Amino acid sequence: MLLFYRMADTRTNVQVIYKQVPDGMPDAKRDFEIRSTTIDIGNINLNANEVFVRMLYVSVDPYLRTRMRNPAIPSYRPALVPGEPMEGYILAEILKSNDPNYKAGDLVTGFGRWEQYTVLQTSTIKKIPDGRNPKIPLSFHLSVLGTIGITAYVGLHKICEPLTPGQTLYVSAAAGAVGQVVGQYAKSLG
Repeated sequence: MLLFYRMADTRTNVQVIYKQVPDGMPDAKRDFEIRSTTIDIGNINLNANEVFVRMLYVSVDPYLRTRMRNPAIPSYRPALVPGEPMEGYILAEILKSNDPNYKAGDLVTGFGRWEQYTVLQTSTIKKIPDGRNPKIPLSFHLSVLGTIGITAYVGLHKICEPLTPGQTLYVSAAAGAVGQVVGQYAKSLG
């Protein structure tokens, strides 16, 4: 008689936990915690249109400071919840899928929790076409090929038009991610 059983595939799931609303500048030791839990990735149950992913990159963006606030203060994004993992733009590899449009091995970007392994709704992510192209670093999909690059492109080409070579362009936040990309786009246009 042969007995078959599934061995547990346990992994360590490292999370960045948001502990509290910072008083001024966020302090890594006071306001955040690195937490490790153990999960059995072979025993993950997914609802329809969910994927289980392994995080490859997270984008640490300035807007996150505006989410570190009292939830009673309204804003365009909800406040972060103390005791829960940080959230933001992510790049991940799908390990398991319950959506016919996504399969294991696909690379995706979207919005997710800062933890090594997590479940995402497919309505919050998009596939990276040709994500394994060795000529394009994956991290670019969270910067110049992602929301930052699109925001810079639309701002320059739709808001600032008409543009002509030799014009002076003033970017009030050129030290930020979007402003830096706007500057590079403008420079390439002369």
